[in-house]
Amino acid sequence: MASQIDTACGPLSRAALQRRFGMPREFGLYRPETWQQTFHYQWTQRYAGKQITVPNNATVMTLHLAGLHPDISPDKPVRVRCWLNAQYLDTIVLTDPNWTAHSMYVYTTPAGVAQLALEVTPTWQPTNEVPPRTLGVALADEITWDNDLRREGQNLSAWFEDRQGSNVTAARWTEQRAARFITGGTQGCVIVRLRAAADTPFYRLSPTVTLRFNGTLLQEISLPRSHTEWLATTNCQEVLRATRGILSLETSRLSTVRMPGSVRRTRVGVALAELETY
Repeated sequence: MASQIDTACGPLSRAALQRRFGMPREFGLYRPETWQQTFHYQWTQRYAGKQITVPNNATVMTLHLAGLHPDISPDKPVRVRCWLNAQYLDTIVLTDPNWTAHSMYVYTTPAGVAQLALEVTPTWQPTNEVPPRTLGVALADEITWDNDLRREGQNLSAWFEDRQGSNVTAARWTEQRAARFITGGTQGCVIVRLRAAADTPFYRLSPTVTLRFNGTLLQEISLPRSHTEWLATTNCQEVLRATRGILSLETSRLSTVRMPGSVRRTRVGVALAELETY
């Protein structure tokens, strides 16, 4: 919500006020500290942000984080939601107190100065401080950049058996934006199978999905109006030929669905079947 407000305010946005009044380019961060005389880091509060620089020809950002709290465990994780220039990127889940590296694709964020924002839940207060600080996570000063996602995908749910069509299909829900790390085939083709999360009434336009590979536009797809109908699309382009890279999707509409095997309902983009390359 805060990021949406910041985007909508225009001349009153954080970026505009920084330019006009010289406001601080960091918020929610405590003073820098040194970890065992090797690198510098800062503790965040629940909400924190800092100005960073996105380099040319690099689309994967790696943050180094630590909870440094003995109560963190798989049963009591710490979640760190990340935005760049008010666009949601991903949620990092910390399950132990140690330093770990977390890579995320920044989608179409242009090179240059950008605003990184974090939301950490839960926070905690050290018992050996008077008065105690409210701490989120420890964030290393150094942010590294390259083009290797180091994991299969981003902003994708767990696999589930989709029974909406005529056949059972293994699929995952996307968020509004999602990414998959793939290796293109010798013919430079990828088959993408999608379906909408909900029916589209006659008075609304069908949801669309924009496909990109390493930032290059591949196709804009209009999905069927029925949420039971799968659409298969084949893209054959030179940029895909025998190339490792990131296929990203962005949908124009979110819908609320019940997650498989749960009573929980959540907002999702589209159902995505396994990709095929050749």
